Amino acid sequence: MTRLQPCSIPARNCVGAFLALAALFFLVGCANSSKSSTAAVSNGPSGNQLTVQGSDTMAKLVQAWTLDYMKAHGQAQINVRSGDTGSGIRALIDRQINVAAASRELTEAESMLSHDKGVRLMRTMVARDAVAVIVSTANPIASLTLPDLKGIYAGTITNWNQIKGYPAKKVDAPIMVLGREISSGTGEFLREEVLNGQEYGANVKLLTSTSEVVDTVENNAGAIGFVGISQAESAGKKVKVVAVRLNAQANDDAKEDTVTGSDYPLSRPLYMYCDANGGELTKSFVEYCKSAQGQVAVKKLGFLPLY
Repeated sequence: MTRLQPCSIPARNCVGAFLALAALFFLVGCANSSKSSTAAVSNGPSGNQLTVQGSDTMAKLVQAWTLDYMKAHGQAQINVRSGDTGSGIRALIDRQINVAAASRELTEAESMLSHDKGVRLMRTMVARDAVAVIVSTANPIASLTLPDLKGIYAGTITNWNQIKGYPAKKVDAPIMVLGREISSGTGEFLREEVLNGQEYGANVKLLTSTSEVVDTVENNAGAIGFVGISQAESAGKKVKVVAVRLNAQANDDAKEDTVTGSDYPLSRPLYMYCDANGGELTKSFVEYCKSAQGQVAVKKLGFLPLY
């Protein structure tokens, strides 16, 4: 009977062979993982999956578009992540998602980063929005001018009795000024449009979400904040929307519907960003959002349609 012969390779050589084999399995595993990750951000392994992340202002609109699109395209699977404009754009540049919802344009730093990483971003306007300035329902103020807002957010106006239209001139009424964190597209828009790109005053309290702004304004008589008009409408009677005029000479119409007028000074476009080399599902979804069918949700949720 033939006997099995013991291995005659020196022990250290056996150990080296084992380590080499283990390294080979590790590299194969990494390669497979990399392939899976790439597929996840290129419309899925079968081309029917994508992920959207971005603007807090656009959250309900994106959810509505997603549900409507999936109903019309039974094989499509769209995952919506919470976040804000800044986090969505960063995730898109890092190829972690397929579409970023944004309430502003790219910053110079974001443009440079996308160029450095070889991601060619494509911007598509999908709706328009108006930024509503909100105060407590207990606040008697009816309207503000852009110079008023600039003074409030720059920190040079700190009391409501400094505002021309405030009826209780002799009452000490400190202003609690609420802003949004730096990654917020809404916060960046207001800073650019009202403060001409300057930083907020030291008295501005930066909050992380729209719901936090609404809740804080509701519970503080001297508070002022800003949110998207659709979010202000969703808040209902919790807060009061203040009309905003270009200057003291402009028409003093304090009705809330002035926020949606064509001459309202705080209106802005809303965008979807995607990789120009993204898959067909990505392009199809973005096209749907700006289509006549997609604009039905825009109107329904209180945003301003493209046409």
